[in-house]
Amino acid sequence: MEETIKKMNDLLVPMMQGKEIRIWFTDGSYCQAENIDDLELTRSVERYEVIDGENKKKNKTRIAIIDAELIGRERHRFPNLASEKISAYWKEREAEVELKLDYNKLDEYDQVFISKVFTDTPFPPEIEETDKIHLGGTGFFFDQA
Repeated sequence: MEETIKKMNDLLVPMMQGKEIRIWFTDGSYCQAENIDDLELTRSVERYEVIDGENKKKNKTRIAIIDAELIGRERHRFPNLASEKISAYWKEREAEVELKLDYNKLDEYDQVFISKVFTDTPFPPEIEETDKIHLGGTGFFFDQA
């Protein structure tokens, strides 16, 4: 593992010298620094990006939040608390967060969080939990609540 980290350091440092960067680690955490020299990489890197002034927004992590009740129930008008907390969490990390009102084009996002409170809320059976799509709430897991 240390050899892999050293190789990654040897590749990243010359390319990113003097540039602001963001690095995501395989454990799900990330860090950001004004300069690669400010970082000491001791964990496995999943991905990285160079951030320049013009493209800061473009380089943000894209997060989709879906409240199944907003789509499947007529009288439900606002996202549930869990959706709001997920949104706040990612906004603190400077991600671009979008509340989606459909299940289309989920592959365009880095992470998708779908929350469902009620078990009888309609939900497309073809959407399954993956590394990028996360299902949560009593509507999905009532028997485990």
